[in-house]
Amino acid sequence: MTDSENKNKISANKGISEKYALVAVDVKGIGRNTYTYNIPEELQSKLKTGSPVIVPFGYQNAVNGFVVGFTDKRADNYNLKDIIDVSDENFSFTHEYMQLLIWAAKYYICDLNSVIQSFMPSKIFGKYRTKVIKLKDDDNTDLSEKEKLFLSLLETDTPVHSVSLRKKLNCSKPEYLKLISKLKYKGLIETVSLPDENKLKVKTQKYIKLLKRPENNKRFEELADILSENNDVPLSEFLKTAKTTVKTLEKMENENLVSVYDKEVFRNPLKIYENITKKEPSVLSDEQQKVFDFISKKIDEKSTEPVLIHGITASGKTEVYFALMDKVLKTGKNILFLAPEIAIASMLTKKTVQRYGTENVAIWHSGISDAEKNDIRELIKRGKIRILIGARSAVFAPLNNIGLIIVDEEHESSYKQVSPQPYYNAVEVAEKLAVINDAAIVKGSATPDICSYYKAFQSGNLTELLSRYNDSPLPPVKIIDMKDEYSEKGQKKFSTYLKSKINENLENKKQTILLINRLGYATKIQCPNCGEILKCPKCGIPLIYHKSQKIFKCNWCDYQTNENTNCPNCGNTMNYYGLGVEKTEEIAAKLFPKAKIARLDSEILKGKYSHANILEQFENGQIDILIGTQMTAKGLDNPNVTLVGVINSDSSFVFPDFRSSERGFQLLTQVAGRAGRGENTGEVVFQTYNPDFSVITFAKEQNYKKFYEEEIKLRKEFGYPPFSEVIRIITKGKNYERTKKAGEEISAALEEFITKNDLTEKLFSSSSSPCAFEKIDDFFRFEILIKNFADKTGHLAISKFYRKIKTPSDIQTRIFVSPLDLL
Repeated sequence: MTDSENKNKISANKGISEKYALVAVDVKGIGRNTYTYNIPEELQSKLKTGSPVIVPFGYQNAVNGFVVGFTDKRADNYNLKDIIDVSDENFSFTHEYMQLLIWAAKYYICDLNSVIQSFMPSKIFGKYRTKVIKLKDDDNTDLSEKEKLFLSLLETDTPVHSVSLRKKLNCSKPEYLKLISKLKYKGLIETVSLPDENKLKVKTQKYIKLLKRPENNKRFEELADILSENNDVPLSEFLKTAKTTVKTLEKMENENLVSVYDKEVFRNPLKIYENITKKEPSVLSDEQQKVFDFISKKIDEKSTEPVLIHGITASGKTEVYFALMDKVLKTGKNILFLAPEIAIASMLTKKTVQRYGTENVAIWHSGISDAEKNDIRELIKRGKIRILIGARSAVFAPLNNIGLIIVDEEHESSYKQVSPQPYYNAVEVAEKLAVINDAAIVKGSATPDICSYYKAFQSGNLTELLSRYNDSPLPPVKIIDMKDEYSEKGQKKFSTYLKSKINENLENKKQTILLINRLGYATKIQCPNCGEILKCPKCGIPLIYHKSQKIFKCNWCDYQTNENTNCPNCGNTMNYYGLGVEKTEEIAAKLFPKAKIARLDSEILKGKYSHANILEQFENGQIDILIGTQMTAKGLDNPNVTLVGVINSDSSFVFPDFRSSERGFQLLTQVAGRAGRGENTGEVVFQTYNPDFSVITFAKEQNYKKFYEEEIKLRKEFGYPPFSEVIRIITKGKNYERTKKAGEEISAALEEFITKNDLTEKLFSSSSSPCAFEKIDDFFRFEILIKNFADKTGHLAISKFYRKIKTPSDIQTRIFVSPLDLL
């Protein structure tokens, strides 16, 4: 894209006086943000920035696209094509939303279409498909065998998908296009573009209402009596209630006694909370009030700088959020409330509904269907949604008139999208969204991201809640050295101390949370005879045994195979080693046979409301012991939980990543905070093989500041964030040597680029080397790590370099801005 396009595309719509439209087209892998199109005279009054349009592109008759700006300058010398039509005259992105999308594409160094399609898929407007129609039977003997085969796959006047035709012909794209061209020239076929039929629409339902009372018809009078009590009701519901038939109602309709009509029905994921009991606001403590006053002043000053609430677990951050929301709602502004995962978003939604009801509240995450999201978009457009709660993708929901953005548990790595593109961080996007909307942004955590804490401290935007609400004490933490825990069967999984505390809890009718941050049943499958370890054929990583599904599964790709206990090498019976959440649940069931035990992990959270159902049971006391992965460490606020046990406290510290200590500290501190949140003092047990490790000690003390002081020194010494920006370029391919060579060539070119642009003091680039996990899903992977000490200048330089990288067709490159792991 040219500089002139860049300047024009983000300008507000001036009324279409410019000659050309800049359109982001829905075509994958084109490596370009926009194309320039003529604006037909009949469309000039309909087009605006953000309009969805249909445009011709390449050999395809029509594709979807979005107008991102206008210009009087042409970027290319060739003849420009006309925009075909506007998909929806009543729809367009707001100027602010378009700014956000363009910024995301630029900052995360990806094409604009990838950003748009991630959050505004084409099926909202009906994706156009190219189809081929046979005009007449072959009466020409001068046809090649391939052309004859092509025609034999068609029926006269019956459109056939171009994609399916090419598959049946099994030919390359250039060969296929040549066939199309020749047969068109001979007048045997034509191509047309038709929209898919599965376009998303607002759902409608048949309703009935009484127009006037009937006379001289007893049955009609009976039905009118029932309808007058429940006027304007769903037809299906009335048919059951009144015990009548459609035929009878048709007669009443013919006499203009009733009206049967279509009514818009918005699908509501919050239906499960319809009958929830409302809760009154809690009185803020002096400490909470101080934080509220500080942020309230920032809101009044229209500051868009992020304010961080560092609040220990159970310090009442959520009540401060609600108090701020009350203030902003009174101004007529809307609120975006972000959570890192679906389970936490559901918990926050429940609390929000208890406070504000369901009418103006919506939830948005990957578990919500496209149809439901489409309904939410329509409600947002009509101004019906005041509070939108959601996981990371909600940051791109088209909420307008935003006055406050809240990012709860802002430290969580789940805010980072790792696949597919765009590889964005919702926290960073939220910060930009606040600037674009002149909105306040508040981030909260008991264990803030090191970079967030550093920036908030440096800018004077750090607030703290260092006491639990109502002054309840933090739970004491007991560290158990598992090197001392053996029985006649070998190494124990549950220490003697932890078992005794769980039994004590069960006797006292209290609840327990157990954390084991490993999916599956066993983490290694090995033959005791020949030593063979079952590994993923696509990744080379040990397979995980999932007992409930009776499969061996790779947690890094989609590979899985049915359980087979025989060694593929020698035929001996395989043994299972390591401890996953399923096995932990099985051991707990044997140790505590009378306890009601449930598991909380991604394997069992398949249904839309499954997480909400489990958490509801736990909150209601129907579960004695909740065993789960890291999601049990987040957001649970159950006053009856008086014991938390971490089965293996060392598991988070084994990854070769500069953030591993931070992640481990955060997980241990967060899960420890689930205990003792009510009237009863809780207790926490860390089982570990490294009891003297400083990070575990800091987590035991729940002393974030000590951990921060030690970690920030290391970050500064080695030039890691917040003292630099890390950018990671990955080269991947199925041939090891070719991938390695491509990575080395990119690395050499990058070094030359840095030197040529006099950036050697500002950009540090590593040589290309194998990733920590060298092979994933049949692709070998090499990485280049860049430390950018030049802020925006360095970022723009890397973007410029990356966009010019050209590799062979069998080699792919990926770029990750500020990656949250280096695996």
